[in-house]
Amino acid sequence: MRLRYEGGSVVGEPTTPYAPGAVLPPAERLVNLTEHDVVLEAVIASAPGEEPGSGTSSEVRLPPGGRFARVDDARASLGDGWLNAGTSLISLTRLRRSGKLVDLPPAQPGARYVVSRITASAARRRRDLVFPFGEVRDSAGRITGARGLASFRPGWTLADRYRDWRAAVRERRSREPLSWQWLTGVMFAVATALLSGALALLPGAARRMYPANYAHARLVIPEFMLGTEPVLPERA
Repeated sequence: MRLRYEGGSVVGEPTTPYAPGAVLPPAERLVNLTEHDVVLEAVIASAPGEEPGSGTSSEVRLPPGGRFARVDDARASLGDGWLNAGTSLISLTRLRRSGKLVDLPPAQPGARYVVSRITASAARRRRDLVFPFGEVRDSAGRITGARGLASFRPGWTLADRYRDWRAAVRERRSREPLSWQWLTGVMFAVATALLSGALALLPGAARRMYPANYAHARLVIPEFMLGTEPVLPERA
């Protein structure tokens, strides 16, 4: 992913694979809709044609934007109960899978909203939602930031599904060597094509090699391979 800065912390669409000289999408504004700061690892790469990762390492800190986008748990609740943990009872609330969200503003051109992964999963039809991806922990195991951002593919877009499938297939083929099943299939197809071509040339070769004994050749080679109608013997 390439990052570009224009008066603040902004990010464009990820480009995979990276193409030198490719035109980056317009810069976008990140809005933090969580209850805490979001710290992201970044790379300042503003030079044209610069490879990702070759710039200066940086850090993007996004303070809370004043709104907390979340799933509406009150509407998703199916009731409360208890879970017996052996030595104690723990409250257990059953929830339905819900797409009802609270405090999520409408999409705005040039803006991306940073939300939790659960919120982004509940709003699959929104293209402008991103969430921290790739935890960064300190020596004590505490989360200190994220390596980047991620977004879910819109659930109803067939074109995006096909594009992602093609990209995954190309990436998998580039990493894995050709299997022996694939090579066997290719060799079998080539051998079948060569054999079919040889059989197609057999009638013409028989005519040229045995012009005088062509009638005898008809007894050896089936009629459909000679490509002629059968000749019935004349009655005496």
